[in-house]
Amino acid sequence: MKKRLAVGLSSVLSSLIVAVILINNCMQIYEGTVNGMLGISTSKVINESDEGVIRYESAYGELNAENLQKLIQDTYDECVAEEEEGAARMKRVL
Repeated sequence: MKKRLAVGLSSVLSSLIVAVILINNCMQIYEGTVNGMLGISTSKVINESDEGVIRYESAYGELNAENLQKLIQDTYDECVAEEEEGAARMKRVL
């Protein structure tokens, strides 16, 4: 009797887990539709006339070819630095 109960419960729970995983995937795919139906807003449109909005200026100024090249080079340098630090940490661990 206990074995049949355990088999039954495990079947029900495994089916429930599969159902939850499928529902979770569907909810992620249709996130925008679900949020719209529930009246949930995940973003806000900011107009130029909005007061009290903090705007941060780019350190690279206007987006032009010269500043874009500076941005690309700085990004590359940062990636190299992170890779070097990661390699040094891994070397200490190993």
